[in-house]
Amino acid sequence: MNCAHSRRISRYADNELPQKEKEFLDKHIFTCPPCLHELKAITSIKERILKNKVDTNAGFFWQTLKKRIDTEARAVSTKEMFSLDFGSWAKRLIPVPIFASLLVLAFLTINSRNSNLIDAYLFTNQDSSVLELMDNAGSQSEINILLYNQTSFLRSQSIC
Repeated sequence: MNCAHSRRISRYADNELPQKEKEFLDKHIFTCPPCLHELKAITSIKERILKNKVDTNAGFFWQTLKKRIDTEARAVSTKEMFSLDFGSWAKRLIPVPIFASLLVLAFLTINSRNSNLIDAYLFTNQDSSVLELMDNAGSQSEINILLYNQTSFLRSQSIC
């Protein structure tokens, strides 16, 4: 638009201008073709909007809205029934891992005090030469260990 007053045409069409400006634009629009064209375009748009306006029954709207809300609520409640949501159980389940941790800690403490029961049985049923051989296993050569094993085997055979 080339006219400086064209910005106020929309407000004029909506009756939002003060009385003095409205009187001025009443005279100006009929003398300025661009402003008259703008006013005709705006009023044409407003008429089309009013023509296509659909009257809706408020009761119908609320009924359909209520049905949609009920349908959504049923869908959500069905989904919640089958979901594995542990949020509500979280406070009840907190003591379980704590108790399990304490149980494992107690077991490890008790078990560490006692040596391995199988090792204890084997060490108590061996003579001193076997224990000495086990203590010095790193310094013994493989030949000595094999010789010792053969002599131990022969001794066990002679005892039987």
